[in-house]
Amino acid sequence: FISIRLFHIENLKIKSEVGILHKNQLDELKMDRFRMDTAYVDGDTIRLKVSYSGGCREHQFRLWKLPPNALVPPPVELLLEHDANGDTCEAWLTKHLAYSLKPIRIAGKHEVAFLLRGSPEMSAYFGSFVYKY
Repeated sequence: FISIRLFHIENLKIKSEVGILHKNQLDELKMDRFRMDTAYVDGDTIRLKVSYSGGCREHQFRLWKLPPNALVPPPVELLLEHDANGDTCEAWLTKHLAYSLKPIRIAGKHEVAFLLRGSPEMSAYFGSFVYKY
């Protein structure tokens, strides 16, 4: 008989929040390959599941609100950045990410519709979502 005593169970916490990207920062983005498996809005949070190859170095993901484009009215677009830090290993990894959507709130409104872009191979959007607050 083996007993296990749990002292603390940690919930999936929001690691970060959506960053606001300016036009002069677009060329600085790291867009290493990955696959976006799922995405959904959960309250004030967007939860993502991504897969990528690696296993030898730490990978960073960051969610950005892109600068407005020329469409009228411009859509709110979010882009997931991936920095593999030069990892050339071939293990297939899955990661769960969570980001606060509060920075994309619009004063005087109670919801924001947004489009989500994933990896650079995705010329189309991963999906359209509505954040209600």
